[in-house]
Amino acid sequence: MKVLISSFSCDIHWCAKIKDEVEKLAYQLNEEAERTERPIRRLSKARRNRRQTAGEIARHTTQATGRPISRFTVARRLHGGGLFARRPVRCVPLTPAHRRRRSLWCREHRNWRDNEWGRVLFTDESRFSLSSDSHRILIWRERGSRNHPSNIIERDRYGGRGILVWGGIMLGSRTDLHIFDAGSVNGTRYCNEILLPYVRLFRGAMGLQFLFMDDNAPCHRTVAAEQLLESEDIERMDWPARSPDLNPIERVWDFLGRRLAARTLPPVTIRELRLRCKTNGQQCLNNSLTPSFSAWADAVKPA
Repeated sequence: MKVLISSFSCDIHWCAKIKDEVEKLAYQLNEEAERTERPIRRLSKARRNRRQTAGEIARHTTQATGRPISRFTVARRLHGGGLFARRPVRCVPLTPAHRRRRSLWCREHRNWRDNEWGRVLFTDESRFSLSSDSHRILIWRERGSRNHPSNIIERDRYGGRGILVWGGIMLGSRTDLHIFDAGSVNGTRYCNEILLPYVRLFRGAMGLQFLFMDDNAPCHRTVAAEQLLESEDIERMDWPARSPDLNPIERVWDFLGRRLAARTLPPVTIRELRLRCKTNGQQCLNNSLTPSFSAWADAVKPA
């Protein structure tokens, strides 16, 4: 300040006032920069740990800065930065070899027409448990980034007491929903309960053009199952391992799971779970048939 006084011959009180104003402006600029940086830091936290809730981010920010902030403020800042709470995509753990095989399968079938898909009976089993995955996990992600690797949770299907169901769909048709009795499903049960009463009938109705799809579950690849398919002249579709999401019937199972989870009172016994699956399962097979195929075909083509 002495230099300023001597250089411009200013009054000392006037120079002191200028100094105070400059320091006040610098403080305001620093405060503004801090307010600008805070949302950026919160966004980076949400991107590093996408499963953090807005409440957790608010609590950590309050502890770090000493200034209280609500989860609603955090959510608004994240929304302003393009991040929204969404359910993550779930998939089974995949190795690089699995990914290459899946990609190859999609490229080989991306140009199939309806008449080619129409000869395929897509089948699958799904397990519904009393202790289902009803506690939804949400992640912060940007719009259009649903299938980005950072937004996908890898896990095998949950266990617990439950029932195993089987079903099949094809363009314009479906099987009945089959619920297995308690116990593991081996090759003999698979032949007696699925291949003979369901698959063989579809093969007889469609003739040689019929194509049967099942995954690589152990009971599907037993000697008994292979011999039965060969004796009935049933052609099996080549299918990449660990690829349940490529099967259009998975959308039916997802719809059925949502229907069961939406009930106010969840089933508490196996008998009650069987009854609800039977009641809702056939309706899901009927209602989800055409939409599931159209959405699935659109997903396969760009792969």
